[in-house]
Amino acid sequence: MIAILCGKSASGKDTLLRELVRDGFSPIVSSTSRPMREKEVDGREYFFHSREEFEQMIKENRLIEYRTYNTLVGGKPDTWYYGMEVQEFDKNRDYAVVLDLQGAESFVKYIGPENCFTCYVEVDEKVREERAKSRGSFDKTEWDRRVSADARDFAKDRVEEVCDCVLHNNHTIADLKETFMNTFNYFKGMAKNKDEIILTEIRDAIKEYYNVIQGINETYSEVFKSLNDTKSLLEENKQLREENERLKSMLAEREEMEEENERDDI
Repeated sequence: MIAILCGKSASGKDTLLRELVRDGFSPIVSSTSRPMREKEVDGREYFFHSREEFEQMIKENRLIEYRTYNTLVGGKPDTWYYGMEVQEFDKNRDYAVVLDLQGAESFVKYIGPENCFTCYVEVDEKVREERAKSRGSFDKTEWDRRVSADARDFAKDRVEEVCDCVLHNNHTIADLKETFMNTFNYFKGMAKNKDEIILTEIRDAIKEYYNVIQGINETYSEVFKSLNDTKSLLEENKQLREENERLKSMLAEREEMEEENERDDI
């Protein structure tokens, strides 16, 4: 099952991702054209590409989904790309990935909703800013832009439309991870039960199909037998009609002979 983590900037989704990977989840690393932040590693948080490289991937249809952010860095306008490259997934393994709502929606459509669990991580605004300042490379202009964009991009109705659950992250990461795992395992169990129910329904449908086919075959046999019986009756009736015509002809010949004999006697 693939766990998709969504949330506003500094909500704790990336920290939760690292905890899940530490516990055995396989990370799905997205790609971006934004500058690498302090302490980030290429291929761990993201695959970092230049804007030109990212646009080339778009042209070559190498992305499951992608989106752009128009931003200001140091007062200068810039456009950042984020996206997920096309790849294969093992359905017997658990994965984790961080996406926004648009990316999550596209990813679920590509992979299939039965293989995904989409979780929205929510946190108080004051806590968000404190965490953003503590992680390094804090830019006030960029932060204000993100706060405004997040309010639009993570509107409540969109969260409810895309995500399977909402988890609050106002305390420790351990509390968040425990709550997440309980919810994830419950959802995974429900999905498994749903698959088993579907398989049972398919088996029942196949069994009913064969019962119907068997009934049709039995009906066909009866109809075929009835047709054969009818054919036999028709043949017998034909023979009777022929015999009747033969007798009528013999009788007519006899009557004609008797009439000729009477005329001779006269």
